[in-house]
Amino acid sequence: MKIPAMKYRPNYFRYLSVCVSAALLGACAQKPVAEPAQNLEAVAAVTLPVSSTDIYGTLEPMAEHAVYFVLTDRFVNGDTSNDQRNQGGKFPTFDQATPGGPAGETDNVGYLGGDFKGLLDHAKYIAALGFGAVWLTPIIDNPDEAFSGGTPATWKGFFTDGGKTGYHGYWGVNFFKLDEHLPSPGLDFKALTAGLKARGLKTVLDIVANHGSPAFSMPRDQPKFGEIYDENGKLIADHQNLPGEKLDPKNNPLHRFYAAKKAELAELSDADENSKAVLDYFTRAYLQWIDQGADAFRIDTIRHMKHEFWRDFSRNIRAKHPGFFMFGESFDFQAEAIAQHTLPENGGVSVLDFPMKAAMASTFSTPTGSYQEVARALYLQHSPYSNAYELMTFYDNHDMPRFAGSDTDFINAHNWLFTARGVPVIYYGSEVGFMRGTAEHAGNRNYLGADRIAAAPQSAIYQSLKRIAGLRKASVAMQRGVQLNLSMEKDRAAFLRVYQYQGQQQTALVLLNKSASASEFSLDARLPSGGWSRLSDSGSSAAFAGSKITVPANGVEVLVHADAIAGPLLSAIQAQQRQSHALAVSLDAVDASGVVASVGTVFVHDTPYGAVFRPVLKNLTPGVHGFHVHQNPSCAPGEKDGKTAAAIGAGPHFDPLNSARHGEPWGDGHLGDLPALYVDAKGESRQPVLAPRLKTADLVGRSLMLHAGGDNHADHPEVLGGGGARVACGVIASK
Repeated sequence: MKIPAMKYRPNYFRYLSVCVSAALLGACAQKPVAEPAQNLEAVAAVTLPVSSTDIYGTLEPMAEHAVYFVLTDRFVNGDTSNDQRNQGGKFPTFDQATPGGPAGETDNVGYLGGDFKGLLDHAKYIAALGFGAVWLTPIIDNPDEAFSGGTPATWKGFFTDGGKTGYHGYWGVNFFKLDEHLPSPGLDFKALTAGLKARGLKTVLDIVANHGSPAFSMPRDQPKFGEIYDENGKLIADHQNLPGEKLDPKNNPLHRFYAAKKAELAELSDADENSKAVLDYFTRAYLQWIDQGADAFRIDTIRHMKHEFWRDFSRNIRAKHPGFFMFGESFDFQAEAIAQHTLPENGGVSVLDFPMKAAMASTFSTPTGSYQEVARALYLQHSPYSNAYELMTFYDNHDMPRFAGSDTDFINAHNWLFTARGVPVIYYGSEVGFMRGTAEHAGNRNYLGADRIAAAPQSAIYQSLKRIAGLRKASVAMQRGVQLNLSMEKDRAAFLRVYQYQGQQQTALVLLNKSASASEFSLDARLPSGGWSRLSDSGSSAAFAGSKITVPANGVEVLVHADAIAGPLLSAIQAQQRQSHALAVSLDAVDASGVVASVGTVFVHDTPYGAVFRPVLKNLTPGVHGFHVHQNPSCAPGEKDGKTAAAIGAGPHFDPLNSARHGEPWGDGHLGDLPALYVDAKGESRQPVLAPRLKTADLVGRSLMLHAGGDNHADHPEVLGGGGARVACGVIASK
């Protein structure tokens, strides 16, 4: 059954966030410059009241654990007997250097031997660094030869798969079967997860449902490429070396697993997101890996499949494993775009925080970088995310150039990453600045090895990371607490993390200094004058009785307090709660039969100038479209002029003043008249519009409508400027 569109999420996760306009922490040597903020009381309350005692960002158990991301084949070769060094014949798979590299630089598109044993042998190293979870790349069976089709992979080549192997795990063939390069005798996936758990580490498994292996353009069809097998080893799908647009699912059963369309990612096969058989296959496959110990999923290429697929997939997984944590990769730097996946109606999964990644690069690897940039990426106000505290925060990974900073840049980035909101993720080797600045096919995925791991404690980056990760591990407030920004300047930041729940309470005061010299901070009088302790990475704390504290160059200090938050601080948190979330509006294409398919989401929040509508829509007709709020909370078809028409149940335009006329958004016509929405040549709309007379409180219990054609905001000579048909609609549910 289609779930109701445009779900409004009042206090869905009891999500609390705050950013106050007055700085509660001052500097002795220099007066801090606080981030500009809107008048909190000027914005209408659109969420439920907050409890005076319960304050937290998230209760998600996974938020406790920082995550270490391992590309398994490139971590450590613990068992050379599973290397398959002679595999592939004419198309060898082991140790295949990427062509075109400069002298002295290396990259490889073949297997290099990393396996479960290498990971488990160094699990104590990962745990000792302060991590509580390991994310490993897909473990499923991949082809046994190098790919002979596509564009040959070359140095720094992008989307080039020719000559590459499935060393990374993302070219799945049998999603029920473990790839032969990974296990050792007595060490399958179940034994690995048990071993990691015994060493204090949870297992995050990377999963793929969008695509399988490269599927066409081979001079001669190769074994396994473009094929899918079930748990019994039966071939259930085969591209047969044909491009997607030449598949014939109607007449060929082996084509029905795939989408008969042009491939979106190189020559990779596209699974049919509309197929119940595809959904069932991936559900069964990934449930078995949970049964073998996977604690969470990272979902690859989540944005390339429709929301309905992930909604149904997550329901299937959580029906057997309630609350199972998942986060997706939606490679997009617009917060509203990636936030769609976090909405309950779209599957309710978290995402990798790409907007924060971009802000961190600017803040910590450029001379002019300011903490104000990362502060803006927090989205503590008007957040489009269901819960920003559950976002997976990072600064690089295997699909982009590694962080290019100096040692001190890494140190400052880690100090922010492990104290600010979100769940920190570190790519293997970053603890020593491994291959910094290198891109894919230029060293980004190079082999780390046991020798580098043994030498890691000598690195200044490693030493600093171990300390800050230890501080986070020792503080429930930094893991789960609300973030209250006090002062965000170019080189200095001060904020609180506050956690109060079921008798456990802690406030952490975080002080960051990324300048080249020490900086003195002074505690503002509005903070408690006593009871502070200086937190250490071992979890111990020493009493702190002063009113000033010096933070060293490129350093961090964390003070903790055990008393409950009260007074002005509590009032600030409650005020911020009233505008913590944007209103999320899910739009569906509609016709005379009813709802057709999701076209995306519109996020709405209040500003001093009116309500701003931020669309993230796709699969629309290019051009200008009428955009309006309608009276009724319905998108049901109905009768008009003796014929059944789309979304008649929405009623007329929202017009509480009974103006009975179509007018300009700032004029005296229908209150529901919005600026026209622009759809680009790709059928996408991301241009925000402002409705100066509306507040989000006006929208609850209405519907949002997109009309075909233009909009002249007048009734003459043609209503809507010649447009009119209702083409997309969503219900704004009541509280």
